[in-house]
Formats: sequence, structure tokens, C-alpha cells
Amino acid sequence: MKKQITLFTAFILLISAGIRAQNVGVGTLTPDPSALLDINANPANNKGILIPRLTATQRLAIVSPANSLLVFDTDSACFFYWNAANSAWKSLCNTGATGPAGTTGNTGSTGLTGSTGPTGIAGTTGNSGGTGETGATGSTGLTGATGATGASGNTGTIGSTGATGNTGSIGTTGATGADLGTHWTITGNAGTTPGTNFIGTTDVADLAVSTNSAEKMRVTTSGNVGIGTSTPDPSALLDLDASGANRGLLIPRLTTAQRNAIVNPALSLFIFNTTTNCFEAYMGNGWYTVSCPCTPPPTPGSITGATCVSAGQSGYVFSIASVTGATSYTWTVPSGSSITAGQGTTSITVTFGTTAGNISVTADNSCGSSTAGTLAVTLTYISCQAILTANPSSTDGVYTIDPDGSGALPCMQCNCDMTTDGGGWTLVLNYLHQGNTNPALRILTDSLPLLGNTTLGNNESGTLYWGHASNSLMTAITFAELRFYAKTSAHSRIIHFKTQHNGTINYFRTGVGDATGIQSGFTSLSGHTAFVPASAGSFFGNQGDLSMTAFPYYLASTYHWGIKGIGSRWEVDDAANGSMFDTYHQIWIR
Repeated sequence: MKKQITLFTAFILLISAGIRAQNVGVGTLTPDPSALLDINANPANNKGILIPRLTATQRLAIVSPANSLLVFDTDSACFFYWNAANSAWKSLCNTGATGPAGTTGNTGSTGLTGSTGPTGIAGTTGNSGGTGETGATGSTGLTGATGATGASGNTGTIGSTGATGNTGSIGTTGATGADLGTHWTITGNAGTTPGTNFIGTTDVADLAVSTNSAEKMRVTTSGNVGIGTSTPDPSALLDLDASGANRGLLIPRLTTAQRNAIVNPALSLFIFNTTTNCFEAYMGNGWYTVSCPCTPPPTPGSITGATCVSAGQSGYVFSIASVTGATSYTWTVPSGSSITAGQGTTSITVTFGTTAGNISVTADNSCGSSTAGTLAVTLTYISCQAILTANPSSTDGVYTIDPDGSGALPCMQCNCDMTTDGGGWTLVLNYLHQGNTNPALRILTDSLPLLGNTTLGNNESGTLYWGHASNSLMTAITFAELRFYAKTSAHSRIIHFKTQHNGTINYFRTGVGDATGIQSGFTSLSGHTAFVPASAGSFFGNQGDLSMTAFPYYLASTYHWGIKGIGSRWEVDDAANGSMFDTYHQIWIR
């Protein structure tokens, strides 16, 4: 107890006198040479040091905080220090990245209200007692007579003042007595012996130190030292309470070079490195960072991946470039979709549900999460049939589909026939040809023709309504049925039938083989009056991307299906007409 009082009181006196102490020990007679202040909890090792505790409001009210000023914020229960390089308070709490919030569960039903118990019967009121009679008032006694005042005596005369005597001479100053060694002087002392000579108490009483008649420090009889408090916490050797003054604790501030110049640093020696703006501690085999300015990573760059996806399809990949400072990544996907691989990394694989939305990702580290990078995703289906299945009330019109799901093809617009023969037809070939013209065909590899004018005599060549799907595009689209429609100004017969003939379907997908057999494997639809395909006896084969246009079936020199066949023939259930007539050809799939 005496050791602690003596050393810490000496420390306070040194501070008060403006002396730069080299080594000060609290709880030790031999402070470590590497420390300005060595707080030693020996022998019990059951006390710590209390850093100034402030609310967030008090912390923010500190005027011009010094670089590395340390406080404990009681609102957030975290240590904060002032980082002058960033002009900001930095938390020493290393909070991990927050995961995505889970879906809020449904509110449970309200329980039944219990019945109200019966009200008890009120008891009867008792009878009031009668008022007693008032007693008679006694008579008032007589007032006695006042006695007479006696006469005043005469005042005596004042005597005269005597003369003042002369002042005597001042005597000589006596010799200075011997210093008994029992007092401390205010100009310093010599000949003291630590442990024998001390400032403090010898009875069971705390030692208080005051300035301007106000207590500033106290050392309790248990050896607890408080600055700013008269009741230091029993668990702390040193309790710094600055809540009333809005101040913190300054840890020794050294550059890296100055830190490295410390001779034989003690285990756990604590400093603030002004070169790196980091708190550091010596752990026996080197200096370790305790805390540095903590900053979440920057926002991730653009997300690479499909911007439209098919409902219920899997295998979609989304990715970003690595983000500097990130240790992990948190992805979120639209409701109903799921991440099947890659969560926490720069690339994920997703299976989509039936809801559109955003793909989002944050870059994370121990300081927190970045602002999210997002990619808006439009939900589509792989075909018109899939759209109709999901939404039976769908009408004819233009829709967006993703034919190969998570494959390489982009989403594309198409025309859907949702009424003919049950609907669900996707247009894959559309040529409205004007007579006496012979325009080039348009083979589509990543788009489909749209439905424009349907009146003979119009010319749609060179527009987005003109063209047909390539073999590769037909392969990418899932279908099991074909529908043919055609008419011409040369006659009134109309081709309109459907077929599930596998040979024809495979031929249109691959361009290899032919349509032999379609003549006996089709169903006529509304308005069909043509001779083909029933009369077909010949079939061009191995036409590649021209499999749907170059006479896939015909009766030689009589009834043909031809779209710029052999370079110039536009024919609908007729033959040898060249390009002189208006024609209109369509092929649909489902």
C-alpha cells in the first residue's frame, strides 16, 4: 500500500511541477525502462486500467482531440481513438461483415382473449354511530393588575485616556533551528530515502490531491488510484474518469524509427505509431498491430452475367473482379432464386425462381461491408409455350424469351401466337415478299423475326420482320412441333398445317438430312386448302441454314414450298413461278 501511494503520488507531483519523468511506476518500485508509465498489477494480478469513459455525445464534444487520444464510448461499448490523418474517431472494435438480413417470417395469429371474471359482491355499509353531546364551556378568570415601573439611576462621568508609551527596539533574530527531516518543502528536498520518506498517510485513510480547492485525484487505502473520481473502481489499479471533463488518455506517440529504438521493450508495451497511425504492442518477438484505421472495401465493379434469365433455369453465372481490401463477398439474389455455388467469392452460380429483381454483391472485411453493386435482371421464359403455361391468360403479341436458358444466347424478342390450336407458338420464319422482287434472305443466329404486316403486296425485306432462324438457333430452342403457313397472289389456296415429324424437326435443327415422311405425318389446321404436304414426293436435303427455305418438300414441277429457292423462286403450293407473285411464308414452333 505504501509503495503504491508513494510512487503514484510522486508521479502526480512530477506532473504538477512540469517535470518530464523518464519512467513512472504504479504498483512497482522498478518501472520497466522501455515504458514512460508502467502499471503493474502484482502481486495479486487482479486489477486493470480504466480508460476514460464517455458517452458518444461527450466524446464528440472534445475540442481539438490529440492524435491517438483514447476513450471508451459507453454508448457503443467500444474503444475509440482520434485519427488525425483522417480527422475522425476510429473504433477499435473489429466488427465482422454483417450478413444479409433473413426473410421476415409471417406474423402469428392473435390468441383468443380470455373471458372476464365475475365482479365480486359489494359488502353492506355499517350504520353510523350517533354524535355525542358537547360539554359546557368554563368561565374565564379575571386579569391581574400591572405593577409600577421603578425610577432610572444617573449615568457616571467618563475618565480621561492616558498617554501612549514609546515602542521598544526590535531584538536580534535567533539562530535557525535544525531540520528534523519530518517535512517536505515546496522547493525540493534532498537526502530522501525511497520507502522511508514519502508523501502519504500512515493511518487507514485515503490520500486525496486537490487543486483550486477541488479534489482531482485519490489513492484509496486498497491501493486503487483514481483521477477525476474519488471512488476509483476496485477492479482497477488506475481509474481515469474524464466524463465530466470530456477528455481521453494519450498513449505514448512514437514514429516507427523511435519505436524501433526502444531498448529491450517489455512484454505488452503499448504505443501509438504516428508513422502508420496504428496502436501497436510488443509481444516478445516483435511489434504487432492492435488496431489501424479501419475502412470497408470500395464498391465492387460491374457485375458480369445475363441481364435476362429464364424462370426455373439453373446454371447462370455472375461474377465481379476482385476488390482491394476485401476478404469475402456477400451476394443476394431475387426472392425465390437460390445461389447454388460461390457465395463468399467473386463468382456465383444461380438457379432462378419466378421473380425478377437485382443481383447484388458487397465486398466485406473486418471493418464492414461496401456499398452494394447491383445488376438488374429481367425474368423471361425459354419459349412462348413456357410463357403460356406459366400465364394461361397470355395474349398474342411480342414477348422476350431466353431460348437456351443459361447458355450463350442473349435474351431476344419474339412473336407469340397464344390462340391458334391452343397457342404457345413461337415465330421462327417470316417472309412477306413483294412480287417482281428477289431480295436476299436473312439468316438469324441470335434473334428472331417479328410479325409485321400480313397483307400480300407489302415488302418487308431488310426489316426486323424479315428472316428465319439458323440451324444453331433452332437447336438451342426447345420444341417438338412445327406449324407451316403460306399464301400467294397467284391463287387462293393456303398452306396451314402442323407436324411432329421427327425427321423434319431434326433436319431444321441440323441442316443435315431431309423431310421425307412429312407427307404422311401432319395435321391440317384452319383454312388449309393446299395440296402439299400430302402430295409431296420430293425433298431437298442437306441444305444447312436453308433447310426451311430451299424446297424442304414438293411435288416436282407442280406444288412447291420455296422461299428464294434455287436463288429466285418464291412459291406457295405452285411451281415455276419465279418471283413475279406476292408471297407470304411463316413457320412457327412449340
